[in-house]
Amino acid sequence: MSESASGDGSDGSGRDGDSADDLAGERTSLADHRTALASERTLYAVLRTGLAIAGGGAVVIELLGGDWPSWLKSILAGTLVVAGYAMIIAGLRRYEAVARQVEATSEGSIEVLSPRLMRLVTIIVTTALAVVILIFLLGWFDSGAST
Repeated sequence: MSESASGDGSDGSGRDGDSADDLAGERTSLADHRTALASERTLYAVLRTGLAIAGGGAVVIELLGGDWPSWLKSILAGTLVVAGYAMIIAGLRRYEAVARQVEATSEGSIEVLSPRLMRLVTIIVTTALAVVILIFLLGWFDSGAST
């Protein structure tokens, strides 16, 4: 097979080589976009799960009722809250690592959600959840003491 028939762009026109490079670049760009979007979806799933687990920690006190010792309910609730927050922190760190990697490999052609913005949103949401859990627990103990 001659060089011009092989499609390596050496036939003088340069079209075959350029179009192959363009196609490879487009595929790489699409892969980078898919990676960035998948990373964001994964972060949202981890945040949802972590918030649900942390919120479940407060609910466990009410669901277990009065038959369980209060120290055991507190340990179970605290474990769930800590596990939920640990999951959120781990997910956020993983997102930040993937975002840095995508930005480095895409040479700035892909805009990922700012890890700082995601950290800020996560802190706001988890703080709001912590306040709700605290209000719930204080309300639960106050109503339990009055009855």
